[in-house]
Amino acid sequence: MALATHGAFTNRLQVHDELGRGNFLAIYFVSGALGSLASLSRSVLLGYLGLTSLGASAATSGIVAAWCMYHAELVSFIMNLLFITNLLFPVTKSPCGSCLMS
Repeated sequence: MALATHGAFTNRLQVHDELGRGNFLAIYFVSGALGSLASLSRSVLLGYLGLTSLGASAATSGIVAAWCMYHAELVSFIMNLLFITNLLFPVTKSPCGSCLMS
């Protein structure tokens, strides 16, 4: 958990410096509000009315998405690299359910 927190704060600072304070706060709060609205809608639709949630995972996901959009060329390169790696070294399921490199 400490590593996840460190990574989140480090990445947030980098995106904050790249996008600026106003854009960063707008993305953070809007994605957090939309995530809360989606969670509430899901709870109402499934009938979990006694369930409440509060967190910053949607806001953090919005920051990560903004970083990915800002660095689209790098993300595209990484995704292509992962795709090629998966073609060269496919991951298969073993009979016991764990993943093995074939």
